[in-house]
Order: sequence, then C-alpha cells, then structure tokens
Amino acid sequence: GALRQQDDFQSTFLHGLLCHFGVQTHVGRDQALDLVHAIEAERDNLDFLIDEGLLTAREVTSLTWNKSESRVDYGCLYENRLKLLQKAYDRFIPNEDYRIFVAENADWLEDYALFMAVKRHFGMSSWLDWPDEDIRLRRPEAVQYYRQKLDGDVRLFTYIQFLFFKQWNDLRAYAHE
Repeated sequence: GALRQQDDFQSTFLHGLLCHFGVQTHVGRDQALDLVHAIEAERDNLDFLIDEGLLTAREVTSLTWNKSESRVDYGCLYENRLKLLQKAYDRFIPNEDYRIFVAENADWLEDYALFMAVKRHFGMSSWLDWPDEDIRLRRPEAVQYYRQKLDGDVRLFTYIQFLFFKQWNDLRAYAHE
C-alpha cells in the first residue's frame, strides 16, 4: 500500500544518492541484487529531468549503464550520468529558483563548482595529484585562468548542485508530510 510505496521511494532515492557518491550499500550475497538496484536507481533518479522535458526516456535508456555482470561499475554510472546531466544543462533555461539558489549559496558554490571542474579537467584525480601547482595552491592567477578555461564545466557543476539541493529539499518536504 501507501507505506510500501513510501518505503520504496525512500529506499530508491537513498540508494541512488549513495550510488551517486560512490557508496556501495550491499556486499556479499546481495551483490547481484545491488547491481540491479544501483543501475536502476541511476536511471530512475533522472526521471524528473524527463518530466521537465530536459531529457528523453530514450536518451536515458539507450546508454550502457554497466559494463560488468558481477559488480557495479561506478565509473560507468558516473560518466553516463554526467553525460546526461550535461545534456539536461544544455537545454536548461535558468529560472528564478536557480538564480535564488546560486545567490543563497554564493559563499561556497562557486569554489565547489570550480574545484569539480578542475578535478574533471585533471581526470578526476585527487587535487594533491594535479600537475598544476598554482591551482593546487589556489593562486589567484591560476584560479582566474581555470575559471575562464573551464567556464562550461563550472556552470555544469553549479547546475548539478542546484539539482541535488532541489531533490534533497523535495525529499525533506515529502518526509515531513
């Protein structure tokens, strides 16, 4: 009934959230089930972008979401999700909610988005391994250089944070009902 649907929603959302951050929630004999749930959760968590007209169902289902039959390939999930989030961002027209989110989170959001853009630029390696010492040390000229060079990715990661907080706030509101 309704309680089961609520539990399914919360489990799927939480599992998808954990998968998004690379946390495996099951080990051992449940691993095959975890594989199915992780892949389905990744696809299901993009449904709201389909509902908003920013992605098509075909775009989401046409990707190969896992390259292994025995384990979750989080790298594959991450790359596919990022490709689709990029498509959604390219179609997104910033609205008032987005502008408010950016303004209310200005104290950390710009630095976070730049960090993620630079991290992606250097192959998702740890910032300690970035070959450019100037950006590792956050020297102003390097920060400015990468902010300009990676502007598209900075905006993408800003958008991804907007989506995350939107989903998080929706879940919190739903839980309080």
